[in-house]
Amino acid sequence: FLWSITSTMTTSVTVLAKRSLFRLSWFVCAVPCCFLLFTRPSIGFSISPTLPGGNARRPASLSTSIVLDSVPISTDLPLTVARHVRPSVALVTPIGVRNMTARGSGFVIDSPLHNLDEDEDEEYTYLLTAAHVAAPGRRIEVSFFSASSDTLDSVVSATVVGRNISLDLALIRVPKDNNRTSLQIATDNPEVGSISFCFGYPASRMQGPAMTSGIVCGIANGLGVPDDIATTNDDKNSNDGGDPQQRNGRYSPQENDVSYVVTDAAMSGGMSGGPLVSTDGTVGGVNALVRPDLRALGNYAVSATEIQSFLQSIQEDLWQQVGERGQDGDTSGTTTTAAVPAIADYHVVLFNDPMNTRKRVAHVLGTVGKLNDTDATKVMMEAHTTGQGIIQTFSDGDEAEELCQLLRQEDILVEVQRRTP
Repeated sequence: FLWSITSTMTTSVTVLAKRSLFRLSWFVCAVPCCFLLFTRPSIGFSISPTLPGGNARRPASLSTSIVLDSVPISTDLPLTVARHVRPSVALVTPIGVRNMTARGSGFVIDSPLHNLDEDEDEEYTYLLTAAHVAAPGRRIEVSFFSASSDTLDSVVSATVVGRNISLDLALIRVPKDNNRTSLQIATDNPEVGSISFCFGYPASRMQGPAMTSGIVCGIANGLGVPDDIATTNDDKNSNDGGDPQQRNGRYSPQENDVSYVVTDAAMSGGMSGGPLVSTDGTVGGVNALVRPDLRALGNYAVSATEIQSFLQSIQEDLWQQVGERGQDGDTSGTTTTAAVPAIADYHVVLFNDPMNTRKRVAHVLGTVGKLNDTDATKVMMEAHTTGQGIIQTFSDGDEAEELCQLLRQEDILVEVQRRTP
């Protein structure tokens, strides 16, 4: 009995001793670890590689997180850009025959024409937009958003100064509006990775122009896609037919090698012709179309270099349409640089319209346009095959506008173009 009691006590003491030793060992190990953890927080587990142009960081250890240099971007930046750009963005409404309307955008720029296109008694505000917005044969109406009243200002009629179907760019003008600030066009394309903001009037009940943000994802030379993939931002909301080539004569953006800025800043119907700007409000592109197959990467804007080329070509064309003061009757061989508009012809131009039959168009050209059967058929076929044909030429712009309005009343797709004789 005594031996049994002694054996049990010995076993209990041994177990207690082992437990105490284990607890003591755990305590001895845990205390230094806790001390290091709470007194040396810089000893973490992160991979901090040397960044291009940056300084080497502390040695790497065992984690998969990457520590990047912080980029100081103000949280007020989008608000600042919006306040600068939005007042200059306009709603552009093309109205076709049969009162078919679409929806697009445009924005105010400095006049590239240096008064070459100015009348003696009137000044203009110039806007840049997409060619498929200021489409051939349409009446163009422009209205700006008034922040004070949260409504659109009164609608004014616009005149197309120049249009390039291949680039999908158009320059229009409206009576002078001193309340609008001109946006500057960048001299070069934006860099990939730079922040971008897209503005325009989407087909919704939003008050004023909408704004989206993203980055420049790349620069594309052309689209390289089948005709049934790329769609202009206004296709889904247009009542003039879904195909841009049918709506706008020979417009087909898929068939060119235009330089585009690709961004993930969202675009939607109605935002075509609006500006794609950088953080300083400089325009890097004009919203053009969306490629649904590329999802977020499918937002395309005609690049700044293409814009500069387009504006330069318009300026050169107008220089060819002006004469120089002092040239007539001056035998000294010297001329002044002050330019005045030269005598120009006003052409009433017919555009291809798939909504009209060739027989009906030829008939209206004969009865309203006073063309004989041969000439009416010739003009109609020229428009059908090349996209446009000249109906009549006038030296008086008012007479040309009068014929244009008479033809539009008969649902004929026409417009007046001023050209050098």
